[in-house]
Amino acid sequence: MICWLEKISGGLLNSKTMKLSQFDHKTPTSKKEVVDLLITSGQDSAILAGGTDLIPNMKNGILMPKTLVSLKHLSAQKEHITKNGSLKLDAVSTLSQIAESPLIKEKAPSLAQAAFHVGGQQIRNRATLGGNLCQESRCLYLNQSHDFQFVEACYKRAGDCCYPFPDGGKTCRAVFMSDMAPVLITLDASLVVLTSHGERQVDIADFYTGDGLKPMNLDPNELITSVLIPLESQKMQCRFIKATPRGGLEFAMVSIAVALTLDKRDKKCSKALIAVGSINTKPLRALEAEKKLTGSLLKPSNVLEVSKKAANEIKPLPHHGYSRGYLSQLVEVYIKRSLIDIIKAVDNKNGNQIVGKGVKP
Repeated sequence: MICWLEKISGGLLNSKTMKLSQFDHKTPTSKKEVVDLLITSGQDSAILAGGTDLIPNMKNGILMPKTLVSLKHLSAQKEHITKNGSLKLDAVSTLSQIAESPLIKEKAPSLAQAAFHVGGQQIRNRATLGGNLCQESRCLYLNQSHDFQFVEACYKRAGDCCYPFPDGGKTCRAVFMSDMAPVLITLDASLVVLTSHGERQVDIADFYTGDGLKPMNLDPNELITSVLIPLESQKMQCRFIKATPRGGLEFAMVSIAVALTLDKRDKKCSKALIAVGSINTKPLRALEAEKKLTGSLLKPSNVLEVSKKAANEIKPLPHHGYSRGYLSQLVEVYIKRSLIDIIKAVDNKNGNQIVGKGVKP
């Protein structure tokens, strides 16, 4: 089936109405058929799930696949607990399903909260978990129509420069902005990937490359089928919070995910995971801050030190008009808020009570 997409304004070459290149639209009925079609189509193919990221990028000429492999006939399996206690989520589950799931709210509340604050309800009804984890990286130059870009192409468009970071070497510094990824990193999640040779499992912490040209360790003919959250992570105190210019209706300036294993009697921390998203080419771990927390008592007197340490070690890229200093300040403030909220929750014996609404700075 041959399809056309029309760009209504800000066309590929000018502001007149233009047609994008032809593409072939495939509608497989099984995951194996998806992989087979990706192999047949080669690197000129793209997976179409919710389309909330892919279609705008096609309209802006960032992606020009010749074949779209649609997942619309793949029904999401309901989230459930596996025999070994892991929480299993289907990659084609919509963000609305994740945000509203009673099981996810109980076992991984920070993930439900992160899903709830992606875009508006219409976006969440279409966007999928796998799509959010595999979205294209973004930058102020790249995510424009051609009318507003410079004459010469950047690395992402097969050019030979990075306009936001001209002295950064031959590297694309587009920012990776998934809200779900930092949360899943703090939950020690793993991804189940279907390949032509069967399934493989990869820790999500190893999934992102930091290269704007190829943000993920995923071959063109591979498909993420599910996400696994281990039993131990389901018992952690976890929080998610993001800062955006317009509450939850915009990409984050900074997103923070925190997960702690605490002794409920004295709040001694035996495990700490802190991940920061939307400020660099991949989600970043605050490793020094985690070390500072691990083995110590979580109390207000050391929260400030930990949050400052995290802000000092996380190196944001200035993107979308925000300075490094401002982004670092957001990191410090929101990690501090997350840790204080955990202290209050444990003191009040409220378990996984969540802070983490989209916050206007």
